[in-house]
Amino acid sequence: MSHRARRLWSSAVVVGVLLAALTVAGLSAAGGAPPEEPAATPALPTAPAGFAPYIHRASSAAADPVNLIFIGADPDTVSLLVQELLGWRLIPGSPMSFFIAGRARTTRWQLGADLPNGYRYHIRIQDVQAEDGQSYVLAAIHRDDTVACGHVGRGFDETRDLLGARFAEAGYPVHRVRLGNAHPGRHCDGSLTGGDGSALLVDLTPE
Repeated sequence: MSHRARRLWSSAVVVGVLLAALTVAGLSAAGGAPPEEPAATPALPTAPAGFAPYIHRASSAAADPVNLIFIGADPDTVSLLVQELLGWRLIPGSPMSFFIAGRARTTRWQLGADLPNGYRYHIRIQDVQAEDGQSYVLAAIHRDDTVACGHVGRGFDETRDLLGARFAEAGYPVHRVRLGNAHPGRHCDGSLTGGDGSALLVDLTPE
């Protein structure tokens, strides 16, 4: 075979191999398994709708931010878990109301724990009746600092996160949701305090 013939033969072999590879690739794309799609991102939990993001005093004035939302349990269960996981006890406190769809809901439980200098942790847990059909329980948690006129609520975010950490350690899913309730409230001593506008959604749904 001449040198020219050998070059033509080699070129033909290379072209044939390339054509075969392209044909196989085309068949795989047309009739083979479809390419893997990326895994779907789980939907982030969202806060229930229809409730006022602040609790209200007897005068109807807005007070502390709602910064805890418990789902999958009733107020009594929430109270028992707070006592079990944080060691808090029942305490007295001024009456406050939660508003759901424009209707007032009273506070069912008030729990807390004493701190130095007359300070204390304090949580108010909303009352929910079976006929309400409500699938969640709201709560407002803070630290009471002693002042000349009584107590001033502070530390909304720190106490919220303290409770959230204890529930998470116990195996309950805890997620942060944005409510936008960061407007500061005025207290009896004239001071203004508020939170960061977020709440923790704590899932107590039985497995």
